[in-house]
Amino acid sequence: CIPPGLFFFGLSCDPGQGMPCCSRQSDAYHRKEAIAKSLAPVGGVNAAHQLLREYYLLAGTNARVGINNMKFLVVDDFSTVRRIVKNMLASLGCHNVQQADDGRTALPMLKKGNFDFVIVDGNMAGMQGIDLVKHIRADEELKHLPILMITDVGKREQIIKGRQAGVNGFIEKPFTAAVLKEKLGKIYESLKR
Repeated sequence: CIPPGLFFFGLSCDPGQGMPCCSRQSDAYHRKEAIAKSLAPVGGVNAAHQLLREYYLLAGTNARVGINNMKFLVVDDFSTVRRIVKNMLASLGCHNVQQADDGRTALPMLKKGNFDFVIVDGNMAGMQGIDLVKHIRADEELKHLPILMITDVGKREQIIKGRQAGVNGFIEKPFTAAVLKEKLGKIYESLKR
């Protein structure tokens, strides 16, 4: 039961499963972009991306798309932290990563960038991470975005405020690529439910 628009763009099926899949992850990303652009006149590009994300999540494990095909925005006021997170994501197979140095820079990027996932530092100069999360959750086109917040060790109050604002998960500094993978995986799995 592949929607006609998806089949039109060349997504192939798993035999007998009726689920879309792509043999190569880069092909999946480019097909997703083409489909999103074709649906954009109906409800905007971000709405089209959300529709596709929901379809793939409903398809479950038979759809060979995952965090590797997502477009990430890493928001941190320290360039070193942004670079480390970007390199960790690359080591996990996630190569579509852009960076913003604070919440004020991130918001316009999010509105026009078709991002799938936001990783934000909770403690930044200028617009705090919590404030960025509140802006994202208040925006109709962005509120669906999963958010992972980077926190300092022992900042329980920051985690409580983050949960209240709508953060999907937290990761404490310092962290490894393995821990990042685990946190991203938990958020991705929770989106399937």
